Amino acid sequence: MKILVSFVMALLLAAPAVFGQDEGTRVPAKTWGAKGVTISVTPRWQTPSWYKVIYGAREVDLSGQAFGVGLVIRAADGHPEEGHLSFNFVNMPIDGQIVRGNPNAENRLVDRYIAQGATLYGIELYGITPITHGRSVRFGVKWSGGVGAIRGSALNVYDIYLVGRREYIHAEVPVPAKELITFHETPLPVIPMGGVELAVMASVGSGVEVGGSFGPHFPTGLRGAISLTWVP
Repeated sequence: MKILVSFVMALLLAAPAVFGQDEGTRVPAKTWGAKGVTISVTPRWQTPSWYKVIYGAREVDLSGQAFGVGLVIRAADGHPEEGHLSFNFVNMPIDGQIVRGNPNAENRLVDRYIAQGATLYGIELYGITPITHGRSVRFGVKWSGGVGAIRGSALNVYDIYLVGRREYIHAEVPVPAKELITFHETPLPVIPMGGVELAVMASVGSGVEVGGSFGPHFPTGLRGAISLTWVP
């Protein structure tokens, strides 16, 4: 969260230099550049049960929130109804657990990974492509793509039944949070991120636009987000 706050402050301090150009210093028409700031919040996301196929797990039950802040990128002569791109820093706290492995392998009956202070930090490129082109309210498609990495910790909890001794052994082992999301039981140092969502955008005046979106996203699953965009 400290990283996110620092990033927001940096954007706000840089805004006058980036956006406060007079007509004589504006970039030429059709030249793309930073034009504003956008902030997005996902109050709640939840991985669907079928994500266990993607994660190679027996059960997946992950949830959390997401916060993002970034720069809006638009052509110099572009208009809001034409859509825009934004380059975003994303912060996703993770709760829940993943159960993986063969319950009969090595006599291990339970093998679960529980998130404890885990957070996914990422960088994503968002794009808004309008389907309707009204000046006040527009409907469209929001697409995103990027990469991220999980930081923090998790708890590996497992029970093993020792056949020869006829007894159970219970163990709880702290592990890096990156072991929550694996490929063939190998932690991913870099996690791909992206999705396609239905979106609605509404201009409320003075260069301010409020938006909402809902749809599938990886690695979070289904999510609904709200956003606030300022393009002076």
